[in-house]
Amino acid sequence: MRIARLLTPALVLAILPPSPPRAGLVDPPTRVGRLSYAAGAVSLRPGGEDDWADATLNYPLSTGDHLWTDDDGRAEVTLGSTAIRLARYTAFGFLTLDDDAVQVRLSQGSLQVRLRNLEEDDSFEIDTPNGAISLLRPGTYVVDVDPTGDSSGPTNGRTGAPAGTVAPTTPAPHPTCRARCPGTRTWTTTARGA
Repeated sequence: MRIARLLTPALVLAILPPSPPRAGLVDPPTRVGRLSYAAGAVSLRPGGEDDWADATLNYPLSTGDHLWTDDDGRAEVTLGSTAIRLARYTAFGFLTLDDDAVQVRLSQGSLQVRLRNLEEDDSFEIDTPNGAISLLRPGTYVVDVDPTGDSSGPTNGRTGAPAGTVAPTTPAPHPTCRARCPGTRTWTTTARGA
């Protein structure tokens, strides 16, 4: 009798057909962002949510998540060795964040990207209200969008790259590019040695 009680569940499981794979379930990407620094008023709106909340340190960020830094706010998001720093009055969000691509939106404010490594098959793009900026190689990049979101399409300055892309002009160890997107400003690019 005791053997029958132990074997019955095993027999039932053996007779049942295997469950079909769950539709819509996909492994999460191995690349996520992390809110590594927050000072002052920094708010978070997770993807799929309508409400904003106070951001907390070390919060994992992924596609669809948005950050807002207020008057006294500053924030830093890290993606592996890449750092994205947000100045005050900055509206920022992840449009795509997966193993091969980072696509962020800068609707207003200023951000600095310190891109230490960019693999050949990876892409990093910053979307502004009137254009997109593709980062082509490691460096430090600063992008500003005025508070009205009024920006011209990226005008190629001294980058030597096609319009809509930014690349440091010299092979300096730590090149710096500055892209200003408001309609009255143009891009300037400088390089500085380490």
